[in-house]
Amino acid sequence: MESLPLPPTNILILILAAIGALYLIFKVGSKIIKTVGMVLILALAVFFWQGGTVDELKLKGVGTLFGDTHISDFEAKYCQGIKEDASMCDCVAQPVYQDLKARYSSGELSEIDLDKNRRKEAIKESLKNKQGEILRCLKDRGIDSVKELGK
Repeated sequence: MESLPLPPTNILILILAAIGALYLIFKVGSKIIKTVGMVLILALAVFFWQGGTVDELKLKGVGTLFGDTHISDFEAKYCQGIKEDASMCDCVAQPVYQDLKARYSSGELSEIDLDKNRRKEAIKESLKNKQGEILRCLKDRGIDSVKELGK
């Protein structure tokens, strides 16, 4: 018969302590998850209650990617000079700029540049139009998503 490394009483206490610890972890963890979820739901409710829309949330993403860069400044900001990684220029800025130039005349682009919200809408539409090309280019360069470009 093999001898146990711990007396049976200690093993029983250890098992009960592990069960108690798991119970506390799940109890506290579920409360934290519920609290965070409620805060997110309340934040979205306040956003929508104040007249916010899903499109505005999407435009915030466009603003994060391009900031307040004017369309006329795309090449200067993202493509000129020596860049550590030209992926933003080659995969995102150039296709978006080409789509904008194909859809709008130079006069219309100048007008769009003056209105921040209209500019973001136009860029969002171009991102949507060129999404396949952008994702293929990024994948070819070993970048999984547009979010990685910001890092």
